[in-house]
Amino acid sequence: MLGHLAATEDDAATARKHLERSLELQPLQPDAVELLLQAYQRLNDPKGVEGFMRKLVAALGDRAQPLRRRLWCELATVYENQLGDRLSARIAYDMAARLRPTT
Repeated sequence: MLGHLAATEDDAATARKHLERSLELQPLQPDAVELLLQAYQRLNDPKGVEGFMRKLVAALGDRAQPLRRRLWCELATVYENQLGDRLSARIAYDMAARLRPTT
């Protein structure tokens, strides 16, 4: 709740702190994930977002396939565009592709 409020008040540092805590307690919150990604972007902290997203993917386990896919895609983008780590980007894209719904 505090994270959502801080995000609406454009307080990225406070939003990050509270949204991370909320997601640690209950990782199945797609709206909170989106707000946290926005906060990380405003803070320009690619290493922070990378570390927390990896923890969140692990916490989700086999649950929430669409959310896990979204996180892997975001991780791939961070690796490729902000951290310059092409190998990790490729691995993250591969993970996202494996989670793609089959028809």
